[in-house]
Amino acid sequence: MNDARSGYLSTFVGRDSELAWLMERVQEGGRLVTIFGPPGVGKTRLAVEMIAVAKQPGFECFFCDLTPARTLEAVCEIVLETIKGAERSGAQSPSRAVTDAMAGLGPAVVVLDNFEHLVEIAASSVAEWASANPHASFIVTSREVLRIPGESAYELAPLSVPASTREIETSASGRMLLDTLQNYRQANQLSENDREQLLDVLARLEGLPLAIEIVGPRISLLGLSVVHDKLDVVLGAEPRAARGARRSTKTLHDTIAWSWSMLDDDERRVLTACAVFQGGFTLEALEALFEGDAPEKAVLALTTLREKSLVRALPNSVQGTPRFGLYATIAAFAAERLEPMERRALVEKRHRSYFAAFARRAAAQERQAIELVHDETANLVVAIEGDDFSVLEDSFALLLALPMMGKIAPRRRLSLFERFIETHSLEDNARSADLLIAHGELLQTADRDPEAEEKLSRALTIARAQGDHRAEFRALTRLGGTLLDRDPRLSVEPLEETLRRARDLGDLATEAFALSYLTLAHLNLGNTEAALRVGMLAVDVASAGGTHFPGYVVNAKVHFALVCLAKRDFATGEENLRSALKLATSIGLISHEAFAASMTAFSRHASGALDEAETLYRSAIGRNESLRRMSIAGVMRGGFALLLVERNRLREAFAELTLAEQHFRNYARDRAWGALVAGLAEVVRAKLHETPLDLSAQIGAAGELGPLVTLLYALHDPEAAVPTTSVRVHAFEWTLIETAIERLRAIPKALEPPRETTRDAALLVHVNGHWFRPPGGTVIPCYGRSVIPRLLRALAEQRSSRPGEPLTVDALRAIGWPHERMSDESARTRLRQAMAVLRKLGMGKLIIWQDVGYILNPSVPVELCD
Repeated sequence: MNDARSGYLSTFVGRDSELAWLMERVQEGGRLVTIFGPPGVGKTRLAVEMIAVAKQPGFECFFCDLTPARTLEAVCEIVLETIKGAERSGAQSPSRAVTDAMAGLGPAVVVLDNFEHLVEIAASSVAEWASANPHASFIVTSREVLRIPGESAYELAPLSVPASTREIETSASGRMLLDTLQNYRQANQLSENDREQLLDVLARLEGLPLAIEIVGPRISLLGLSVVHDKLDVVLGAEPRAARGARRSTKTLHDTIAWSWSMLDDDERRVLTACAVFQGGFTLEALEALFEGDAPEKAVLALTTLREKSLVRALPNSVQGTPRFGLYATIAAFAAERLEPMERRALVEKRHRSYFAAFARRAAAQERQAIELVHDETANLVVAIEGDDFSVLEDSFALLLALPMMGKIAPRRRLSLFERFIETHSLEDNARSADLLIAHGELLQTADRDPEAEEKLSRALTIARAQGDHRAEFRALTRLGGTLLDRDPRLSVEPLEETLRRARDLGDLATEAFALSYLTLAHLNLGNTEAALRVGMLAVDVASAGGTHFPGYVVNAKVHFALVCLAKRDFATGEENLRSALKLATSIGLISHEAFAASMTAFSRHASGALDEAETLYRSAIGRNESLRRMSIAGVMRGGFALLLVERNRLREAFAELTLAEQHFRNYARDRAWGALVAGLAEVVRAKLHETPLDLSAQIGAAGELGPLVTLLYALHDPEAAVPTTSVRVHAFEWTLIETAIERLRAIPKALEPPRETTRDAALLVHVNGHWFRPPGGTVIPCYGRSVIPRLLRALAEQRSSRPGEPLTVDALRAIGWPHERMSDESARTRLRQAMAVLRKLGMGKLIIWQDVGYILNPSVPVELCD
């Protein structure tokens, strides 16, 4: 075997399933397998690893690098030289000589690498060679398939890309990049900000191994910030080939230029046009760029570009509509060749015109608008950001699509809208009411309610004056939703009027929207039964029959779930939240997704699932802060701090409260939570310093919210009376607060850990695992952690009854998760995580892995205390 693997020094990661598939095909007698995919995706590396794994006695492996070959004769010479140095006689044809050589081989794997430029001249010869030896398997790497009988084709996808910083170490592309940084001794020096930048770099590299190989050393040499800010420059560079590299074409520029050189004029023209799109495109959109200019040629060229792996297939939200796209590196290469400027300007103008017409169609199909806009959001943004405002109707159509673009953060959408209206009046045209409604919606989602109310009120006046009933309904409904936060009593009248008018006209979309927000209005006014009845109707109408309004369904389900939480029906509430979260995720409604996730954290907390709630709170805080929804982020931090107080993790709680107070100072929308956070901070401060609690200042400043702040005394003293008077706080939030108080009151006095002990040399563990005290240390509470107390108690009891004998993984799984079914691997993972929590709490050197399980350190005395 010629050892092609020796040319690689980097780690091979993330291809276990692909490698297994290849081995399975060879073992089953697969005669010809083509691995195809875009430049830099790792086709050669996979083939190299495959023959290294396949090597065994009596089974030969050959690697034929066909990069320099340009003729069939050159191909044959390379193959013959690779197969034991065989030479052909002068009387034989080149292909026949290889056929004879193949027939003389026994079981073998032959890799024909980099075949894309040889498909037309050598594919039939490969079929002949494969027929000559029934015991040989041919693995071809190429950017396009050979299209010959008996061929098995495998399209190699990029490595998996992490969706969050927590997934960097578990994703294949993240592991590959971290391995490179580890070689430069920098992988363990990444701050949280570094990890955010690393996540962005990995997303932009799109999982292409060659791009990762190029970028990794440059991060180590130039620094992550420089590479992050100049990534396009770094990827576009043409550095010297790495010393010891297996072959000369070792940069992305080289690999893409190689493919470009093999395209004809029509293919090049279409590829450069494709680079104008962002986030992919449909065939209809591509044809629009060639309107009146032989669009049928564009279709044919797209087909061949797809076959050559320069265009890829993308998932789409609208069934039956195929979608295509370019990898970012290929798009950047093609965009540089979209010249002259006259042609670029024409392509960009046609792009903008097409997506303006697309936005009009989306607005007219309200039932499907969000799904339609979901896939084309990036293209719509490119069209909006263009400087050509000469066709105002196109600009207006694009602006009206902004409220539907749930994939974009609210403040970003508002910024795009306001950039346009800085130079254009919204009220001097027939679309003024629609534009004002869109502006109001965007202001509302950006937490600027007073401005939103003013825009919507003006839109309502204009719509009524123009007799535009459709715009009037939309303005009324949005105005009712905006007034909810200020005073739910003011929102009821416009919402009920909208509901009546919508029913008269059979407008199900408007009816669903109005019902959804009436649910919240009744809930905020304390009319829980009315809220429940209206909420159920809102879900039914939004999902009625064959009519489906995805955005409205999400709203209705979330609002109905809040009513269920207020009534402590957590099961029904969470079922609707899960359904809403799944739908919001599938159609890219990131604001709705974040809100559903936030309410799920509340629900899990209120129902007592504190471990899960903690994880959900952290996620919800991050989501809302990334969307700049700081008021909701502040509420989430307040809820999380309440959970931490329940767990007696006061220093962590105080840190969260400090951040929450900052949120409410800068984004004051929710007076109830602002008051709660301020009072809770005083409670925690009093607990930390063991000082008397005085909330008179907070109570005096809270006015009508005084009863809410008074309940904080109960957090300081669980036996204190909790006020039962109605306060201006959402009913489902009040449920959360009440259940937290109930859990604090449920902690028996007997479980309070001793403040002092003379048994300094021993590890003290409560009989039910509710606290422990390391030798010479302070008491660490574990109450409220569910699994942790059970495991801690079991380890202490094992030490007492069977000293020296570890508790096995199976035994600890049955103790920690007695009613859950899980795989062995999942059990081991969850047990490792639980033990890591115990070690972090203070049991670091006291828990030891021994043979088949865990044991408490034999050298440390252990006492069970009650």
